[in-house]
Amino acid sequence: MKIKLDPRKIYLSLFLFLFIFMPPIIPKINILYLLDLISFFLLFTEYKDDMLAVLRIKSIKRFNEAYWIFVLCTIIHMFYDFAFVNKLDLIDYMISLYKLIGVGILIQIVVIYCVCYCNKNKLSIEDLIQCIICAGLIQATITIFTLLSPSLKLFLYRIFINNVYGSEVQFARWMYSERFFGFARVLFDGFGYGTGIIAGLVFLRLFEKHKIKDVFQFSVLLLVPAVNAITGVVIALFSGIIILVNFLSNKKIKILSIIYFVGVFAIGILGMIMLKEKAAMSFRRLWANILAILGDYKGTTSFSNLMRKSYWILPTKVTNVLFGTGHSVYQIKNYTHSDVGYINMIWLSGIIGSAWLYGSFIALALNVKKCSINTLQKNISIFCIFAFLLFEAKGIGIAINTGIPIIMLIYYAILFENCCDKTDKKLLYI
Repeated sequence: MKIKLDPRKIYLSLFLFLFIFMPPIIPKINILYLLDLISFFLLFTEYKDDMLAVLRIKSIKRFNEAYWIFVLCTIIHMFYDFAFVNKLDLIDYMISLYKLIGVGILIQIVVIYCVCYCNKNKLSIEDLIQCIICAGLIQATITIFTLLSPSLKLFLYRIFINNVYGSEVQFARWMYSERFFGFARVLFDGFGYGTGIIAGLVFLRLFEKHKIKDVFQFSVLLLVPAVNAITGVVIALFSGIIILVNFLSNKKIKILSIIYFVGVFAIGILGMIMLKEKAAMSFRRLWANILAILGDYKGTTSFSNLMRKSYWILPTKVTNVLFGTGHSVYQIKNYTHSDVGYINMIWLSGIIGSAWLYGSFIALALNVKKCSINTLQKNISIFCIFAFLLFEAKGIGIAINTGIPIIMLIYYAILFENCCDKTDKKLLYI
């Protein structure tokens, strides 16, 4: 078999691996900052026209306007709360603000560069998705090696601890046994966010293109969230619901699709058997959460923690529920902690602000779906927004993590590819 190595795709796959997973190879410095400097420089020296064309697309322009209106209002509210009301530590406000600015600037700069790079080098949406999948496969390879070699896992774990948190931070032994099979700046729920999306992309492509390689790629990619973050498994499997809806709406079920589904299921069973041998604690956590979701397990699981009442406490005042308090409750002293993105956003900006923010992402997704030119692009646009909304029920998704870069990159690329004339830089959809 002849394997053609395309330098354009190799470069983009490696670049996306660094962008999506932000491996902690530089002590105390997020590699995203370096990617931002490179992207910013190249955008203004080589891709300025394409960059402006991306930002002028109506859907993207409206999304950014809505997003920055939200950020500006939030900054004003934070200042008021810091000066006159709760007067929390300044760092508590800065962390929430950093997450918002991180998505609006740090993530978006690299996203626009990647879109412009694809355009200049004549890489299609399918090429971009394949490069995203290749970035995921690089991470999956690291995961497999950490499963096979405990010494390698410990080595990468020490780099992760030292370069992200500092040597003084240590996690519990049980947490080390259940997680950290990979190498990224975020190895908790935010890690499952992106890896679940990548696995879901392969699953959607599998039932559209019917390629045998996608069966194995999906199985390998699903392994990553399975041994690290259950949320990613749920996100990946949600792509199956989209496929099922398509089958029911078309009232056609291809024999080949059934064969591939059986193949995926069979490899999944084999994978769980292997997982039980190589990562016993991760397997127990995965199985316990599955049983908890089905209502057959009463012990402590990630799902049971998510369902506890303390995670879903809202402000007591009606005005605060509507307009927020100007701060979140994620690891804030004197407030009941919650991991839930929706709850933290309501505390920060209220129901009205949250509806505005989430509505801007949903509107962007609907415009992407409208602009999509084939079934696969439409399915991916739907899958990404549901993954976004699903993760917000488990963690704070509007932050620097592995999921939001993939979603914004795919959305911007589809809009640019289908809604803009790259030759004359004229907008086709205004």
